[in-house]
Amino acid sequence: MVLIFKFLYLFIAFIAAPVCLVWGWIRWLHHKQLLSFLAKLSFIAFLLATASAILVIISMIYARTSNSILFFDTTYYHFVIAGYWLSGAGLVLSLVGIWRTSPVRAQALVCAVGTLLYWFAIGGSISPIH
Repeated sequence: MVLIFKFLYLFIAFIAAPVCLVWGWIRWLHHKQLLSFLAKLSFIAFLLATASAILVIISMIYARTSNSILFFDTTYYHFVIAGYWLSGAGLVLSLVGIWRTSPVRAQALVCAVGTLLYWFAIGGSISPIH
């Protein structure tokens, strides 16, 4: 049972979220209709999940180029906190916006959950004590 949860965790965070991110941007670029307020919330949630994914890439680059121990690095800790906030806000907005048709409503939810799971994994490996 634990193995199934680990597989789902890794699948959502490292496979489904990046695929939905690319798929969502493709769908958004081909969408030509006006959106309702809730559909716009889904898009804002998708933007926040995208920002969190970009922050993941930036934090990986920082981790590779930093000469400090990441366990005690305050800059890296701030990356993680910002990732929590971006993904959490994206999750809340995607849950609000999922009730109306939007080109990115499902992708926003999957990307927000995936990036939040990633930040939970990373956040468990650093020290909040400075």
